[in-house]
Amino acid sequence: MHKARKTLMLIISLCLLLSLFPGTAFASNATPGLPDRLPAPQDVEIIGQSVTCATIDWSNVPGAQGYEVYRAENGGDYTLVHTTAFSVFADKNLVTGNDYSYKVRAFRTADGTMVYSDMSEEISVSPRFALYYQGSGAWRFSDEVKKRACLLTAFAIVIRNMGIEATPRTVYKANGGTPISMARLERRFGLVAAPALPDGSAYLDGCYGRSTSIKSKAKNYEAAVKEALKLHPEGVILYFKKAGAAHAIVACKVDENGTIYYSDPGRNKGRLLSFKETWVSYHHRMSYGNLSEMIALDLAEGVSLVLE
Repeated sequence: MHKARKTLMLIISLCLLLSLFPGTAFASNATPGLPDRLPAPQDVEIIGQSVTCATIDWSNVPGAQGYEVYRAENGGDYTLVHTTAFSVFADKNLVTGNDYSYKVRAFRTADGTMVYSDMSEEISVSPRFALYYQGSGAWRFSDEVKKRACLLTAFAIVIRNMGIEATPRTVYKANGGTPISMARLERRFGLVAAPALPDGSAYLDGCYGRSTSIKSKAKNYEAAVKEALKLHPEGVILYFKKAGAAHAIVACKVDENGTIYYSDPGRNKGRLLSFKETWVSYHHRMSYGNLSEMIALDLAEGVSLVLE
């Protein structure tokens, strides 16, 4: 009887002791038979952006074998767009005017089972063409420089569209004034002049230095500009001359109706303009036939803006 009482007291004491601790305190954090989950990727950020490409970067997840990148366009559903072993992804197929959001998750395999992390926090980009106004006080130009700053502002627009930080002020300082120096632009921004039209183009008349000319400008202007934009989606500089007047604008995009739209340094409208709205047509009364040269830019050899 004494032994049975002693055993009962031992059981009661053990039950009291266990009641002080939740059962999970003695259990493994992992569900039996399933491997531990991975933590979600952290520090997701955009480290480079042009009008056609965004480079997304995140911190490495310990134990991850790879990552899945998901993208939503204009508020739609997320879909898988890329799988990579690296903690960086360059999305090269963006369309200006659209809004893009991204999430990333890590994965690994364990005993033949795929293990995924939760999704990272969302990050968004909205590629837009630069709309610099040469008369803005932000550039700290004198009145005289403002009048002559259309071309350097056009260069700043294209450079910024390429994903390189640039303003009319930084281009002005790189040039040491308003005349454009391709040698100085190469040293400062890593850029060189490029043919605005592809070899063999039916509209190509010649390419000399930074300048590309087209055949029968009044007739071929729109077709040539559209072809140039396929080769240079970041924009093509167009320089017009008539008598003593001159002005530069940047052809940026062609809409679904075939209309070409421009970023105009001479008009502070806050949007892309049709040709009739540009300072070339609106103020100077110039037409397609007054096009003097097309100017396109490319990265110098060995320079890359896409991190992969």
